[in-house]
Formats: sequence, C-alpha cells, structure tokens
Amino acid sequence: MPRTTVQMHMLQPMAQYPVESTFGKRIELLKSHKIAAAIYAVDKFLGSGMSVFISDGSSSFYVGLELFCQARENIEVRTNNLAIAHEYSLWPQPAAAGTGAHVSLAGGAINKDLVMVCGATANEYVRKASEEVQYMVLSVRRLFGDEGPTGVEFESLQIKQFAATSTTASIIVLADYEKLSHPFEVKLPRVYRSSQEWAAAMKRSMYVISTCRPDVEYGPETLRRPPENPSTPKEYYLANRWRLDANLGKHFIELMVP
Repeated sequence: MPRTTVQMHMLQPMAQYPVESTFGKRIELLKSHKIAAAIYAVDKFLGSGMSVFISDGSSSFYVGLELFCQARENIEVRTNNLAIAHEYSLWPQPAAAGTGAHVSLAGGAINKDLVMVCGATANEYVRKASEEVQYMVLSVRRLFGDEGPTGVEFESLQIKQFAATSTTASIIVLADYEKLSHPFEVKLPRVYRSSQEWAAAMKRSMYVISTCRPDVEYGPETLRRPPENPSTPKEYYLANRWRLDANLGKHFIELMVP
C-alpha cells in the first residue's frame, strides 16, 4: 500500500482536560499521529453535506476539531464524545450563521474519566445513528489484523459494538501504529464477536487509517512476510500490518507523519 504524507497543522483544543484523567492522558499520546489521521479523514471523506457519527476516544476527538477548524459547510455530526460537543460550543462559528457543522450529542450517563456519554440511552442513540449517517468514525484501543479492534473500558466498547455491527454506513477506524504493536489475547474484549465477523466486515465499506512506525523500513520489511511467531512490538506491528494490508488493500491507509 503506498504511503501518504499529510500536510500537517496542529490542532489545539479550546478547553483544558484534566491531565490525570484517561482522556486527558490519551489526547497527548502520539498526538501528531492522531492529528494526521484526523486531517486525512476529514480531507478525504467528510465533505460538505455529509453526515457522520464520531465515537468517543482521543483519535476521534481530533476529527471533531479538524471539522471545526476547516469549517466544513452543513455537515451533520452525531457523537457520544462529550469533548467534541464541548469544543463545538467554544469554537468560533463561521461568518455565515448555520453553515458550519451541526452537532448532536447522545443522551445518557456521563463518564468523566473518558469524557463520553454512555449507557442504554447512548447505545440506542448510536444504533439509530448507524442506520442514518454515511460514515461511522471509530477510535479503538487496539487493532489486530485477524481479530479486529478491541477495547478496554466496557462502556466505550459497547458504543463501538453498536456502531460497528449494526450499520450499513462506511466505517473509518482510526488506529495509529502503536495500536497495531501488541499481541492478541483471547481474553481481550472485541468490537466484533469473532474473527469471522471481522473478516466479513472488512469486505464491506471499511477503511483503516494508520500511521507509519518509525523503526520500520517501509519496502524491505513490509513487503516480505512478517515473522510467524512475533515477540516484540515491532514484530507484532509487522504481522498486524501485513494482514490488514492483505485484506483491505487500498482501504488500508498509512500516513507518514513529518
């Protein structure tokens, strides 16, 4: 898969988020990589007049910021990401009233640590949104070539499950290289119930936006088959990357971050 270099600019939130919270920590981890994926997603997929659901999570948070930064006209945003809704209320509005993004926030319980809305009401909101929008943008905790995305926090995982498994919309998974650099364990909570369900999902309109791992030689190391028994983060990455590339082809997008 050819690699793409993104024309970078930094995205700074209008609000401050507690540095001791999980969300506050995650938005700073590999920040430039998450921003690169967000810029690409907005530039290539989320044009004026589109409708999109954006999930909770740090990578997806930057998609919301990039939409506000670009002031895309008349784009409908549905989200359970409380930080995106908060930023929307603070972001400068376009000169022509009503021409920017229109943001709808899920109802339900608030998880302060993850800065998200969750629970039964939010799950139903996401299920309904999945039937109506054109794109579902999902931020995931880990991504495995054969098994798909996994989560950690139960409430966030539920949202992703409703978003991913009940939709006919195109799904955009955001997963920087670090999320591909881990071994799969059976005990990990999955977004898709089985490897077969994940394989079927990849055959539909699925995109994965990832970033290049800095210690990998692109070409020499990525073109040859990965190690059969990986044991290091780099080897896990090569194995997962190989399978995603083989299954998704041009829908597996790798970004070179300056």
